[in-house]
Amino acid sequence: MPDLDWNQATWSSDANWRDHGEEWSAHWGGTEALWREVIAPRIAPLLPARRAVEIAPGHGRCTEWLRRSCDSLVGIDLNPECVAACRSRFDGEQGLEFRVNDGRSLPGVEDASVDLVFSFDSLVHVDREALSSYLREVARVLAPGGAAFLHHSNLGSHRRLCALSRRLTGPPVPYRLGRWLRRNLLINPAWRAEDVSWRTVRRDAAAAGLVCVSQELVNWENRARLVDCFSVLRRAPDVDIGQALPEPIANRGFMRQARQIRARSLGSG
Repeated sequence: MPDLDWNQATWSSDANWRDHGEEWSAHWGGTEALWREVIAPRIAPLLPARRAVEIAPGHGRCTEWLRRSCDSLVGIDLNPECVAACRSRFDGEQGLEFRVNDGRSLPGVEDASVDLVFSFDSLVHVDREALSSYLREVARVLAPGGAAFLHHSNLGSHRRLCALSRRLTGPPVPYRLGRWLRRNLLINPAWRAEDVSWRTVRRDAAAAGLVCVSQELVNWENRARLVDCFSVLRRAPDVDIGQALPEPIANRGFMRQARQIRARSLGSG
């Protein structure tokens, strides 16, 4: 289970930033293709934003694209090394600011001052306790009419399968066979939080005064298991909570679409 100590140790290591985060976009052929074909269509209704907050920007791979639709943007990360990398990357650019936090709060962001809170490919590694704290902070900083787009784990929906996968693919099973089994027949946790699911986020959001207006489940690095979720949240006062909340969309073709995007991206190069 990735906790705050794990996240701090893992993402402060240069070994995990060999290409400043671009390596994490390889499934799509690069961050430009990822942004253009995956992220941008999903957040288009939330943009442009007067002021945005990005949680855990890493080395700024999504910041590079998000900033173009915001008047100002604050990136907040647990790792001082990541904050330093972003400050160096965007040195001298107006409207961008980067801060270190404690992995659960949005320091220095005023109440009701933000139009968009965004996080992609980072909060999947955050456990329920920390994510719930972030949800309370999101509720605090969102301005009327604002929204949050959060990419988080859905591994909590598969806890029994996770336990079975560990039993059947650990030693003495050869590593390559275990990896194939996890990705194709069982489940590949991929450093996800096992106590977070679309249901826990929906419940914790409601407790914080937020409403999940949409949730999309995707099969990140798994053939069929929906291990990740994209949640769009708004403040409860901005949503008619008398209506039934929509059921999550199950997108089992997400990684197949990634391969298609990669082929188009690399082919056009």
